[in-house]
Amino acid sequence: MGWGWLRGRSNRTLYWSNIALLVLIYTAITVAYHPEHLVGGEFFLMLIYIPRLHDVGVTGWIGAAPLTLKISAIATLSLLPTDPALIVAGVMLLIIAVSVVVVGVIPGQPAANRFGDPPRSGFGFTGRAQAPPDVFD
Repeated sequence: MGWGWLRGRSNRTLYWSNIALLVLIYTAITVAYHPEHLVGGEFFLMLIYIPRLHDVGVTGWIGAAPLTLKISAIATLSLLPTDPALIVAGVMLLIIAVSVVVVGVIPGQPAANRFGDPPRSGFGFTGRAQAPPDVFD
């Protein structure tokens, strides 16, 4: 249980469908509630990143980059006047958008790697193999 699914691998189809779902939810919340500053999308992006990075053969800790970038930018924005702050925010969003595309375009490793077997095609995801519980012991 827990966060075990983050240890697996996801293919590009599943990644892009999750990104599309995240964008739809984020847009719906923005349209419905008109928030000044909507935060939290980077956390969910990290959760989508991790299995995708595992499929490429890279550690999921790289997925923390968007969250770290946002925290750094917020700290920087509080110190800058409005115009430079908008430029910093725009650059931050551009870097996050480029990273989303790059992670989604890189093909996964065709063979098993340290994160598990390759995912099935389509909406494929593979979690770490776990032994079923012994219910008759």
